[in-house]
Amino acid sequence: MNATRPYGLFARTTSALVLLASLALVGCESETKSERALSALHEGGDVERIRALVKENFEKHVEAVQKVANRLTPLFQSETPPSEEQLRSALAATTKPPEVIQALVFSPVDLMVVLDTDGAVLARDRDTDGNRFFEGRNLFEESPELRAAFERGKPTHVVGKLGRGEKAVPYIYFVAPIQRDGEAVAAAVIGYGLWKEGNRITLQMRREAEQGKERVLVIWAFAYLGDEFYKLPNSPLEVEDVIPDAATRRADLAKNPNGYVTNARILKRDVAIAVIPFPEIAEDFGIIYLR
Repeated sequence: MNATRPYGLFARTTSALVLLASLALVGCESETKSERALSALHEGGDVERIRALVKENFEKHVEAVQKVANRLTPLFQSETPPSEEQLRSALAATTKPPEVIQALVFSPVDLMVVLDTDGAVLARDRDTDGNRFFEGRNLFEESPELRAAFERGKPTHVVGKLGRGEKAVPYIYFVAPIQRDGEAVAAAVIGYGLWKEGNRITLQMRREAEQGKERVLVIWAFAYLGDEFYKLPNSPLEVEDVIPDAATRRADLAKNPNGYVTNARILKRDVAIAVIPFPEIAEDFGIIYLR
């Protein structure tokens, strides 16, 4: 089992053929379990709902980081560089009335910084002792993926790392250039730990399930990247133990690149597990969803 703890903490179709063509079902022990897995995940449109949630979330945060960059741009229009205090104040205002950026209000974002064009941290949004954690840091050196994203010259997202060595953690970054006279002079960056994407999906799918007629006892979602899947702070071992391991995921995704559904039992209860890849976000990134 390949798993990592976070640091510090489809509308029912009218044809089974359509279902099977849309998302492959593998690893089931019987026809009954196959039907149960399909029903659990497709009657409520869970798989397609998760695809939409992830896509909408990334689009929302790309738009948000562009708005952050727009707020910062006036500070970079003179030859005199802005002070750290000016930058911090402008960043902090993006999450407070009356200048709040709504996309950041209920957001998993836990990092908001301004970088120079070499990746050095110029300022963070918080004036706390935690800022010392970023003193002298260069995020492009820690995450070359972030440098490559910045060099695209437009607001975008990328999965990279935050930190160095054994302390480095997978991180979802959103970056937008800050320009003067058509040239990038700095970068606005927001982001959050990869595990939070699984946590966000878990909470959202539970909220939506509570509005339905059926009582759903098991709903969990975990982000995975490569061989690792990222546990949630409160995910039980009984759930974690039935997650398909990395070798199984690779083999089944090789046969079913759009994702697949399989079965498991948790405390004598049948559950369906969907492995949902998002190659448009990052190679080997996806969501493992249990219901």
